[in-house]
Amino acid sequence: MATKKTKVIGDSDKQKKTKTTTKEEQLKATIEADKNLIFQAKKLVSAAFAARRRYDWEWLVRNLYLRGYHFARYNRASSTFVLGTKTKVRIPINLMWAQARSIRNQITSFRPKWEVLPSAPTESKMENAKYSGKLLDYLYEKLHLKRKLKETIYHGLYTSIGIWQFDWNPMADGKEGQVEINVVDPFDWGIDPNATSLDDAQFVFKAVRKPLKEIRSDSRYQNTDLLKPDSRLASSEYKSFLLQAVKNIGEAEITLNDENEYTIIYEMQKKEYGEDGRPKIRILTFTNDSELPLRNELTNKDTFSARNERIETER
Repeated sequence: MATKKTKVIGDSDKQKKTKTTTKEEQLKATIEADKNLIFQAKKLVSAAFAARRRYDWEWLVRNLYLRGYHFARYNRASSTFVLGTKTKVRIPINLMWAQARSIRNQITSFRPKWEVLPSAPTESKMENAKYSGKLLDYLYEKLHLKRKLKETIYHGLYTSIGIWQFDWNPMADGKEGQVEINVVDPFDWGIDPNATSLDDAQFVFKAVRKPLKEIRSDSRYQNTDLLKPDSRLASSEYKSFLLQAVKNIGEAEITLNDENEYTIIYEMQKKEYGEDGRPKIRILTFTNDSELPLRNELTNKDTFSARNERIETER
């Protein structure tokens, strides 16, 4: 007599379920990864500024002396500088600025000349070297390198370092593109506090104050809708105090337009290592209140160049 039995499904008969991710899940994962990148980048910025705080104090004191505030004193009660005195009339003789200006003018008194040598003794190579030299002479005038050299020497005299940023601007010269060289204020620049040189640094960044309209109109930036204005004049506490003090006594080089909204934008270049061990540079751009990066790009080249300008004197 036949009996009815239930069918037993073995493991071999079961269909394997493949886990599929939807576009929404992929987008959510990307957003979470970007948020984590910005969170880690902000921690690196805080660590770099905390490690450099002592040097910022020295730079502030030297800058005040170069400006002629030799009688400035620090008020511990209010944690501010008192730039002058109301009880006595004192006229300082600013020898420091005179010496710094003479050193700067002496170093930049000549017009540098590039000598481009041909890579081979052929007519085409020699002709190419000739026009390459003319191109470099043109860029020297076009990019105002003499003025930028003076700025770098000035920074080196009171901070011991000078920083340039080299980049390519695709929108320059009618969107034909042009090399771009900018001087970076040492107050606005940060580096890995554990690094012994620029090549050894795992990250560097600069923090500059820009109008919100300029940031939102830049095609390189995304996620600009939620940006908020920042009332600070600089990312560095001591530079912010210096700018505020100079602004109040009528010596500001730049008049701040109250109608425009500004914020401090950070541009970080961070090393990331692949499976082959070779480093790549991730460019992250963000602000203090942004959770998502304005720019997130992976490249093979960095754009900063720093030089120690410490001057040793003979005794």
